[in-house]
Amino acid sequence: MSKALGKVASEETKVVGQKLEVFVDEKVVSDQAKTSWGSAHWSTFQRSLYLRQLATLYESGHPLERSMLHLAGSADQQALYERLKEMAMSVQRGISFARAVENSKLFAAVQVGILEAGESSGRLAESLNWLARAEQAESEYRKALKSRLTYPVFVVLFAWLGSALFIAVLASVVKTVAESLPMGAFQFRGFSALLLHPLAPWLILVVPPVFLLIVWNARRALWRVKLPATLRFLVETPKQIWVGRVLAQLMESGFPITQSLSLAGKVAYPEEFKAALASLEQGKPLQDSLPLVLPRLLIDMTAVGEEVGATAKLMFCACDVLEVSWTSAMDSIMALVEPVLLVLIVVLACAVVIPLLEPLSSFLDFI
Repeated sequence: MSKALGKVASEETKVVGQKLEVFVDEKVVSDQAKTSWGSAHWSTFQRSLYLRQLATLYESGHPLERSMLHLAGSADQQALYERLKEMAMSVQRGISFARAVENSKLFAAVQVGILEAGESSGRLAESLNWLARAEQAESEYRKALKSRLTYPVFVVLFAWLGSALFIAVLASVVKTVAESLPMGAFQFRGFSALLLHPLAPWLILVVPPVFLLIVWNARRALWRVKLPATLRFLVETPKQIWVGRVLAQLMESGFPITQSLSLAGKVAYPEEFKAALASLEQGKPLQDSLPLVLPRLLIDMTAVGEEVGATAKLMFCACDVLEVSWTSAMDSIMALVEPVLLVLIVVLACAVVIPLLEPLSSFLDFI
């Protein structure tokens, strides 16, 4: 808080009754500060903390624009501070909170829609808390995923670089030995000749990154390919859970269902949600309009929710069940990663060593 007050010390203050109100200069942030906005970095954890603190201050009755100014002072970057400060100034000038957030370019369109729904329905604090929980969950998910992938990535990287180095050293040693022996003592042919080629280590170093780069650039086309059911479940479920929760939160905040579908389409499956919106406008019920790319459980729970009048609540319940199922499946797969990697490394070592035994047998025959 002292840091925040230090940064706004140059701003004018005025006593009104017993309250101290802060008046920010109406001047727009300088062009130099605006150009530095692009370098602002805001992590998921920092965004979650900002939303939670703003919700707490707002619920306590603290003026929204003053809360935003105080929280802007906690930014550890000048560019981020300028952007958060301008967002607070916009609210003070009479712009709605959702529009100020949208102009700041610090939040996604879906998050802006959720905040707009909360602001229009008088449930802004609830929307801020929900977004804070969602950001925190995403931050924890990323940390867990990184911790789970650290060992497999390290093993694969070690095997990749170790194979190239091993083949380079082995080729040099074998070449030196072969030159010191009579002609014909070693006969390199087939795969052993390829392994001992001077370009073999460079191919091992270059081919895997190039392959990964090609796959990454063609990922959109590859996603259209029909994947096996298990693999599709692992890949698509996190995105489907996020879409379902966003749609449920928008509906719970009182946002019109048409606008909720439109905003949910900005998270994923834009074409499918556009078709769902057109179907809903034709008078079809929500469960018949939802895209078929969503899990069947989510669609069925939506149908039940429409019958009992608790659509958002049952959609949240379906997303929780899907998350538990996905987490269980990921834990089972990660438990198999270590033994599978060990087997692959043994197979790779055998694929390199066994072909080199053939020249050794030819040398023994030569003797």
